[in-house]
Amino acid sequence: MRAIGIANLSRPAILLVLGLALIIGNGALVVAADAPPGIAVVEAFVLDGSVEGQRIAALAGAIASEPHAGIFPLIYRIATNDPAHDRFAAKRGTVVERAHEADAGHASALVIGGRALAVDASDAVVGTAIAAALATAPRVNPDVRCERWGDVMWIGIAVPGAPEGAIVTLAVVEDGIAEIPGAGSGPHQATVRTYKTVAAATKLTDVDLSLPPGLAGERTSVIAVVYDAQGMVLGAARCVSPSQ
Repeated sequence: MRAIGIANLSRPAILLVLGLALIIGNGALVVAADAPPGIAVVEAFVLDGSVEGQRIAALAGAIASEPHAGIFPLIYRIATNDPAHDRFAAKRGTVVERAHEADAGHASALVIGGRALAVDASDAVVGTAIAAALATAPRVNPDVRCERWGDVMWIGIAVPGAPEGAIVTLAVVEDGIAEIPGAGSGPHQATVRTYKTVAAATKLTDVDLSLPPGLAGERTSVIAVVYDAQGMVLGAARCVSPSQ
C-alpha cells in the first residue's frame, strides 16, 4: 500500500474513493496496491467568476493536489466573454455535443468519465463517481509521447483498438499557477493552457500545439483523453516532456 498525504481532511471527495482507500489514524489516505486498474477523468469546465465555477474549480483542484496514477483532472477555465461558455463540448473542440447542466442556464460543468454531474453535486456524489470510474478498466490504452521545442509542444499519439468515431483530446496542463485572471491567487492545479481534439488513429500521429506565453515547463504535462462517439471516456494517459 502507498500513503498519500492529505492537505485538507475536510474535503470528503478526496477521501471517498470507495473500496480503494481508507483513512488511518495519522491522517493519510492509503490506496491499496492492488486497486483496480481503472481511470477517472475529472473535467471541470469553469466560467470564471461564477459561484458554481469557483466551487467546481476548488473541488477539481483539491483532487489534483493529491496525485493518483489513475485520476486525470483537467480544469478548463472559460472567460466570461467567451460566446461558447455554455457548451463545454464546443469549447473543448470535440465533434460531440452533449446536454448537461449548462444547457439549463449553468455555465460551468463537472464531468467525470464523460458523464456530467449536477453543478451542485455533493462531495459524496463526486467521490462515488470517481470510485466507479476507477473500478472499471479502460477500454483503450493510448500511447502518448511529447517533447517541448521552444513555444511548441510536439505530441505523438496512437490509440490501438480505438473504435470507429473515437476522438482524442490532447491537453497541455500546468500545475501550480500563482494567479489566474478572474480566478484569484493560487496555486491553481491542473489548468488546461491549450488543447486540440483529433481523430483517434491507431497508428502514431504527429500533433503540434503552440504554447501560450509564460508556461512553466517543470510543471507542465500532456494529458490525452480518448472518447467514443457518444462522448464517454475510453482511456487516458499522461506524458511529461523529457526536454523540460
